[in-house]
Amino acid sequence: MLLENAWETFFILGFILASSLLPSLARQSFSLWWRSHTVALTQALMISAYTFLPDTVSRSTLPVLCTLAFVSLSEQVRFLCVPQDRLRTIVLGYLAFLVGTTCILYFLPASFAFSVSGCLAIISFVCLLLLTHYKNTFHFIHIQQLLICTLLLTIASLLLLTTVYWQLESLLIHQLILICIMSSVISNQWASVQYRAFLQSKDHQTEEYSHHHHNHDDEHQKNLQNLSHDMRTPLSGILGMAELLLETPLSPAQREYTQTIQSSGNALLHLLDDRLDTTRQQDQGLTILEEVFEAAELLNYCLDLFKNEAENKNIELVGYLDSTLPKHLLGDAVRLRQVMSRLIHNAIRFTDIGEVVISIRSVIWQNDLGVQFSVQDTGIGMNESTLTTLFIPQMQENTHEAWYTGPNIATCAQLVTAMSGKLTVTSALYEGTMAAFSLPLKTPNSVFTDSTTEFIASFASKRLLIVDDNRTVSKVLAEQATQWGMRVSSAESGTEALAVARNAANLGQSFDVIIMDYQMPGMSGLQLGARLKQDALITNDVILIMLTGLRQNNIQTLARNAGIHRVISKPITSKQLRQAISQELKRLQSVNRPELNNEDSQLGRIKVLVAEDNQLSQKVIRGMLQKLGVNHSLVNNGREAVQAVMREHFDIILMDCDMPFVDGYTATQEIRHWEQQEGRDALPILALTAHILEEQKQKAINSGMNEHLSKPIELGDLQNALLRWCPH
Repeated sequence: MLLENAWETFFILGFILASSLLPSLARQSFSLWWRSHTVALTQALMISAYTFLPDTVSRSTLPVLCTLAFVSLSEQVRFLCVPQDRLRTIVLGYLAFLVGTTCILYFLPASFAFSVSGCLAIISFVCLLLLTHYKNTFHFIHIQQLLICTLLLTIASLLLLTTVYWQLESLLIHQLILICIMSSVISNQWASVQYRAFLQSKDHQTEEYSHHHHNHDDEHQKNLQNLSHDMRTPLSGILGMAELLLETPLSPAQREYTQTIQSSGNALLHLLDDRLDTTRQQDQGLTILEEVFEAAELLNYCLDLFKNEAENKNIELVGYLDSTLPKHLLGDAVRLRQVMSRLIHNAIRFTDIGEVVISIRSVIWQNDLGVQFSVQDTGIGMNESTLTTLFIPQMQENTHEAWYTGPNIATCAQLVTAMSGKLTVTSALYEGTMAAFSLPLKTPNSVFTDSTTEFIASFASKRLLIVDDNRTVSKVLAEQATQWGMRVSSAESGTEALAVARNAANLGQSFDVIIMDYQMPGMSGLQLGARLKQDALITNDVILIMLTGLRQNNIQTLARNAGIHRVISKPITSKQLRQAISQELKRLQSVNRPELNNEDSQLGRIKVLVAEDNQLSQKVIRGMLQKLGVNHSLVNNGREAVQAVMREHFDIILMDCDMPFVDGYTATQEIRHWEQQEGRDALPILALTAHILEEQKQKAINSGMNEHLSKPIELGDLQNALLRWCPH
């Protein structure tokens, strides 16, 4: 009896698993074809086991099996009652056919039912096959699936008819179970079809979303590029006019206002470029480019960008450039500007007293030559615990304890790593911080010639005295002047400067230029200038230049009354200092005029065609070309540019890229085609545009342009570009 109860329990649990749980699980599966066959086979085995059970067990389990069979059947029928007309018709018809077969077999003799069941199995398979073909549902139910279902039905019926326990109740329950098997197999197959259709629908939705998202990203990128272009055009006018205005006689207040406009415009331009590049990095990934750039220009850019911020906090902003570095380097200038700008901003932010020194110097890097970029401040510094979390982007800023632990410093580290370098930060609490990174030194195979050598020639053997109580500033200025070929001496106070200047005059080695700070202990720059002019030993031809970090409306008047020739606001860039000394030497020393006027004579002989549709940009370019003494003509679009080139001679073309009727790219291609047909030499065509992205630069070069100049352009950059391409 115990054995019979065990068999009964095992059979009931097995049938529950085969008839109810497995079909439900099958509908959640990814690979359902084999799972459907497993369900059917399991149910068939359970039927076979039940067939050979003792009669007492069979009768005792009959109510349970009937209940389970009807539950399974109702579940399958409920599942099949979905709004899918073709499959529902086929399955319900097949189930009706099985029920009819059961009834027919019941009224037939056992011997005759054996043959009839086989024939009906074959007929059912053929009919169902024809029905699926007629209803075009082969993608729902496979032929192999139907064949297995029919064979299972036949085998189970034969087992049933040949058993000694054959009786009405047994026949009914077995046929109900067989119906459950068929419906389970077919419904499981239909579940797999539905699930595959669901996955395909999801894939289609995902593809549509991805396509829409990609289109959205492209549209966002395009809108941002258009915004950048549209903003750079008026910014070009603002900065260009500000630069031209600074070249005119201005009152001290007017000059200060103009410089504020210029620095604010540059800050906005930097913010715009940084935002555009960040968006491109998010959409397209981080890309590192190699282009020719000047370390001096990078340093000047940083000093110009942050001089007002440093001035507002009354701290010194000092730039140092190693004289042993090549002038032209290869690297990603945009990324370098981003990293340096963020480091400088952080340094100024956490420095209240002292100085921030920006240095670019040559170093030994991985057993080879390299370039080190560093930003050192005298701010609050950091402790060891803060340093350990410095490069974690999730860390939040703590202005009282940390130099900066937000996402900016982590982004800088990522950019430096992408450029094959490593950002390091050293600091001590209340002793300042130094952030530095080194990169491999790369130089271009060929570089453009520039006018720096001519400035060096004019500075050769000139004697310079630097007077400043800040040793860092004095050292940086001395390095720059030495690089230009000047003989440099230094003094830390006005009293020491007077003594050095008198001794040099007594030895017949008077100074040609004296650069002094405005604020010095004991004697100010104004007082020193007046004393130098009053001293009989010191020649009146000495050039006096005063540096100041203060905003004082009457400083120019006070300096002029003290005999000082020029006042320059800190931080002073290498370019500013070089130009100031050159202009003062040009004024005093006629021997250098032919050498310096050589550039003016070169630019005065050429004729430039400017293709620009924006009236504000036309005014800016016209003003700059007039300032350089360049003969020029203006046209409003690419079509007029092509006609002008065919009509008259030009030496250089400045071509905007976005113009009505015919854009700059098309106009350049038409000009190149015309030159080839006429057998003419190719004119230098320089793109002067607000487009700054690398692909847009490459598009300009591919169209036939020789160089890409970005708006807004400074007067010196325009002059250098014209000198590079003007005929010699």
